[in-house]
Amino acid sequence: MHGVDIDQNNNPYLLQLTGTQGQPRLVVRNNGEVGIGTSNPGAKLEINGGPSWTDVNWNKAIKIGNANAIQFTSSPTFFGLGASSSGNALYFFTANGEDNTATREYRMIIKSDGNIGIGTTTPDYDLDVCGTIRSYEWIVETFTCDFVFEDTYKRMSFEEKEKWFKEKKHLPGIAPAVEIKQDGMKAGSTLSGIIMNVEENSLDIIDLYKQLQELKKENETLKQRIYKIENK
Repeated sequence: MHGVDIDQNNNPYLLQLTGTQGQPRLVVRNNGEVGIGTSNPGAKLEINGGPSWTDVNWNKAIKIGNANAIQFTSSPTFFGLGASSSGNALYFFTANGEDNTATREYRMIIKSDGNIGIGTTTPDYDLDVCGTIRSYEWIVETFTCDFVFEDTYKRMSFEEKEKWFKEKKHLPGIAPAVEIKQDGMKAGSTLSGIIMNVEENSLDIIDLYKQLQELKKENETLKQRIYKIENK
């Protein structure tokens, strides 16, 4: 049978509700700690268990209704976390008060399609940031330009490059300024274009160096011939 135990003497529980097999349902300890699904709460409120949820059987411990939020207090700023069907998203926000006169600012949202927005409530990408990002490292995995070093790769001649620059007004493999201004700079393709140009320029420099060495040899040969003519 179900059990209800209310402390009368030195019982550690002010209130204890148990199931038919004696399993803990709800306990309120004398120190004010509350446990749901556990008889030994390790915080002011600890919840253990709940109905099975999703195909990997998460236990649904807490359910919060539409447009309801959890408030975290750190006066004078208050932090909120809640979901709303109107935006179909989970919202992380701050507020400058605790009542309906408080002004809220959305800091980050997670849309139902998985897109995350920071500084924007309408993210169009997996991560959409309206603001400045600072990081120690940034890894882009979708580009490679080593094809430039393949024997089958044909680089533009200097004449072709000059014609390209005069007509296009931008480097090969990099979007023109008007496109970047309109759509933003795509990091992967831009880095790919920069590296491609650096690699091509490196090979061009090597070719020029070889030509310079040949000219030095020819110049030395001509100097020797002139010396012999002048000293006959």
